[in-house]
Amino acid sequence: MSRKQYNDIVPLVLDLLFDLKVIAERRELDQLWTPAAIVLLAAVSNLFSSIASVMWIVPAIPGSTTELYLISTVTAVLLPLTVWLGSGVAFYVIATLRFIDVDLRETIWLTGVGMLPYVVSSLLGTAATLFAITQVPAPESVQLVQARSSLIQSLTVVRFANLLHLIALLWTGVNWIEMGSAVWDVPTTRAAKIVCGPLLLLVLIFARLKVLN
Repeated sequence: MSRKQYNDIVPLVLDLLFDLKVIAERRELDQLWTPAAIVLLAAVSNLFSSIASVMWIVPAIPGSTTELYLISTVTAVLLPLTVWLGSGVAFYVIATLRFIDVDLRETIWLTGVGMLPYVVSSLLGTAATLFAITQVPAPESVQLVQARSSLIQSLTVVRFANLLHLIALLWTGVNWIEMGSAVWDVPTTRAAKIVCGPLLLLVLIFARLKVLN
């Protein structure tokens, strides 16, 4: 089978969003830098959102805010990396326990590449956050931080962005199943049994933190 060549970014992005199984079957973009770049984009997006949020509440925080910036920055960067590597390792362990011969590197690769919907939703979420903090006055005291933060979370644009992120997680799960079926050379139903456990955990955690908050 001839390898598909991408001479334009548009068909590449469309395949990354809608036809990942073809990419997986042909081993397109099989270097680990590809998923790393995809996940890094989500990390940078989260970082912008986190820094903007901290800057919004800084006037209400007495004393040094260095630790707050540090914690927010580390959390923002580690979150997508944890989803990527944690999910990839989980898929590998589950597949191995099910006596399916899988390669850890390929599993890490497909997990990262399949996260493009998650990355897009992170970018939209950052845009929503940046817009929201311009609509709500910054808290003037520590006592007002929680109330103003809750007000931001109640804005329609933020609720919509959170819902989109939940949908993107499910979309990412579909990508993982389709790509896993191709890369692991198993039926889609077996790939789904590998993916659904970690995916359900991610969805429940996110729903608890954001959508149901």
